[in-house]
Amino acid sequence: MLRFSNHLINEINRCYELVQRSNQLNLSTRRYTEDEFKDLLNDNNVKVRAIRCSDKYGDYGIVGFSSIFIKHNDFILNDFVISCRVARKKVEETFFQKIAQEAIEKNVDNFYANFKITSKNGPLSQIFDDLPFEKLNSDNNVIRYKYLLKKNKVNNIIKVSYYE
Repeated sequence: MLRFSNHLINEINRCYELVQRSNQLNLSTRRYTEDEFKDLLNDNNVKVRAIRCSDKYGDYGIVGFSSIFIKHNDFILNDFVISCRVARKKVEETFFQKIAQEAIEKNVDNFYANFKITSKNGPLSQIFDDLPFEKLNSDNNVIRYKYLLKKNKVNNIIKVSYYE
């Protein structure tokens, strides 16, 4: 059993809260039980990320969460949520660029995202339109995107910090 510091427990709780409560900026709209979420965090085939954001006005704290499944030699973005407090401030764009850069450095073949369309998460689809994602197919209200790794450009406007 893993033991976490109180600080880390607070961050895990914040990630869980984001996943449970976010609708508009939520890739999968998946709701986990606490046990399912703990299992996700402990899965060796999943990279989980907590996204922290700050600017010259202060620290926003944990504003996002993602889970990336590693299957064969592919990254598959399964969960991505981000707080509306930082939406459209280049945080999500920089996060995707950072993950794509990591995929390139690890010689990953593909970086996919499975976007479940709901009546509320339309604002997130604009992010995929603005980045080098290619729509591969759509099935049962799920759009499969592929990040075009060769078109990845890392901006230096903001720095992404995330916890693994």
